[in-house]
Amino acid sequence: MGSGIYTALSGAKAQSNHLEVIANNLANINTVGFRSDDLIFSSMLASQSGVGQSSANLPLQAEVMPNMDHSSLSRIHHYVQIVGGKSDFSQGRMMSTGNKLDMAIQGEGLFVLQGENETFYTRDGSFSLNEDQELQHSSGKLVLDENDSPIRLDLSRDVHVQQDGRIMQKGREVARVKLVTFEKPEQLMKKGHSLFYNSQPATEPELDEKSILMSGMLERSNVNPVAQMTKMIAINRRFDVVQQLIKQHFKLDEESIQRIGQAKI
Repeated sequence: MGSGIYTALSGAKAQSNHLEVIANNLANINTVGFRSDDLIFSSMLASQSGVGQSSANLPLQAEVMPNMDHSSLSRIHHYVQIVGGKSDFSQGRMMSTGNKLDMAIQGEGLFVLQGENETFYTRDGSFSLNEDQELQHSSGKLVLDENDSPIRLDLSRDVHVQQDGRIMQKGREVARVKLVTFEKPEQLMKKGHSLFYNSQPATEPELDEKSILMSGMLERSNVNPVAQMTKMIAINRRFDVVQQLIKQHFKLDEESIQRIGQAKI
């Protein structure tokens, strides 16, 4: 079988994975604080000799087919691989909820949430109070203030959230919502519920003093449906082209086998 079939198969797998990402974006078009995703592709030039070459010449994340080992890849001229993914952290549209505990960030900031054994970050400001009168995210995780402590409020008093994150009750500041930014947002990885975790704990986030906090508002998903549908159409077309290439390769192989069989007769 010619090496071209592996190149085509790698392209088909890459397009299939890309389609899944786009479909997930569209499925979360109404998810508060959701950040759209995309994939990063690369063309990999593999060893052509295949003799005396080790799999160390190939990237560890190289995957063309689930059950293909690197010794097979060493015979490929080149193939498509997924280098990684990326999330779009651009601003989403705002919507009014009328709930004073709901908050939206205008800027690059992220809310800080306390998990059981890990700190999480989010743009989703769907907050409420738990049984202990502590401010919590819709996932149940506690919202932290600038002292990395849970925010406790008195429901018997009106709550006023200032644009700088200060929470006021009866004219007194009871807490200040912590907002942070990352110099390299790509180090944030998704965890579900519009949450992110820091994949590089050695690089701590910085306090965000620039973003504006908007009370009674939520930030919609930043998914652009028109752009995503356009991508989906383009991916389907590329996938169809790759399928035709794979069929052509199988046809050529069949013809070659028939010719060899006829020659032997």
